[in-house]
This record gives sequence, C-alpha cells and structure tokens, in this order.
Amino acid sequence: MATHSLKVFLAVFLVSAFTVSAQELGARNVGTAQPSPTTTAAPVPVTTTAGPGNGSSAQPTVPTTTTPAPVFSQLFRMTVETEDGNINIDNLRDTVGKLAGTDRDHVLMTGQPQFHDDYVVVTFRFTSYQQAEADQYFNNFINACTSKDGIEALLAQDVSEVSSQGLDIEIEEHEKKKKPHKLGGGAIAGIVIGSIAGAALLVVGGMYVIKKKNTGARMASRGGHRPMDEEGLLGSNQGGGAYVPPPHSQQNPDDNNV
Repeated sequence: MATHSLKVFLAVFLVSAFTVSAQELGARNVGTAQPSPTTTAAPVPVTTTAGPGNGSSAQPTVPTTTTPAPVFSQLFRMTVETEDGNINIDNLRDTVGKLAGTDRDHVLMTGQPQFHDDYVVVTFRFTSYQQAEADQYFNNFINACTSKDGIEALLAQDVSEVSSQGLDIEIEEHEKKKKPHKLGGGAIAGIVIGSIAGAALLVVGGMYVIKKKNTGARMASRGGHRPMDEEGLLGSNQGGGAYVPPPHSQQNPDDNNV
C-alpha cells in the first residue's frame, strides 16, 4: 500500500516538473522572437515663407489674387445752374452713368466743386479696369448730350454746359434747336387777321381795276360822246361852255338824185 502511494507521488511530481520545463522553454522562445518590419509614412513637405518680423519662423504659403489697377477716361466738366449753390452730386452721377450706359459706380468726381454766384462747375471722369471700356463710357455720354433724351435728362439736373478738352456743348442752345419756338395765341390771331385784311384789299383792288377797265371800254364804244347827266341833258365840257356835238358829215344833195 505504501509502495503504491509512493509511485503515485513520483508520477505526479514528474508530470509537474515536465509541465514547468515546457512552459519555461516556450517563454524563452517568445522572448527571442524577431520583431516584424513596419512601414512609416514619409512626412509631407510644407512650403513655408518667413513671416514679417518673424525671423526664420516659417508660415504656410497663402495664394493671393492680384487685382488690376483701375484706369480712367478723359476728364469732363459740367456747369450746373443754381442760385443757392446747392447741388446733388449723387443725382448727377446717376444721370451721367445712365447716359453713358453704366451706373454711377463708374463715375468719379475729381477735385472739389467750384462755386460761383449762380452756377457750380463739377469735374467728373469714368473709371474701369479696361481703358477701352472707360473710353467707351466717355464717348457714349458725349453723344447723349446732343440727343433729345440726354438734353431733357441734363436740363432736369439744371446742367447748362458740358465741356472737355477741345469740346464745349451748350445744352440750352441744343434745346432751342431741338424745340423750335412756338407762336403764342396773340401772334396766331394777328397772322389770321392780317391774312384776311390782305385778301380783302386784294379783292377790292381787283374789283376797282376791273370796273375802271369796263368804264373805259364803254366810253370808247360810244365814239367819245359824253353820257347824259341826271336830267337827261347832254353833259357839259370841261371848259364850262355848251356841249358841242362832233361834226357829222353832210350828205351831198347830188347823192339823193342818184
């Protein structure tokens, strides 16, 4: 019995010792395993520029867009009639922009208005980012200054003159040419009365001439005899004496015998 217990004890001891040895061997193999290779991504290069007053410290590059510089058209001056010196610059810019085919954002006032006793002179010019466009605005406006709509729009703003280099447009003079002077009621009545009176004089004069011609023709047909007066007597001659009839040809007595 004792021998059997001893055998069981030894068997359990050997199994335990073998198990511990196997675990230690596995742990040793795990500790000596080679690490697997890993791939590391390369850093992305960043373009940097030194900031102002920042020495060598780098800042990310920010792309910028270059805006073209504005260009300007030829200058032009507008004379505005005003007694109190008050003018509305924004309304003038609106009017000029519409006549030029654009808006007032392209119409710039240059300098300060020049105030006089009864008028103000304001200088403008057109602006754009293209020279051809600015010049086109100027040409459109100058052409509109002599058109019917343009004249009415400028007169509504009390503009009497537009001038530029080698150019002087009198708005009031063009208005007179576009709208001829209309006759008043008195002038029309005078023309009508004068025409009627002239026609009446022509009729009376014509009747007098015709009557005179008819009278001369009747006298010539009577052989020069003067007509009888109202009493049925023969009229007197110019000398006041008795009227002497014209001599008649006497018949020759011998003619009766023939």
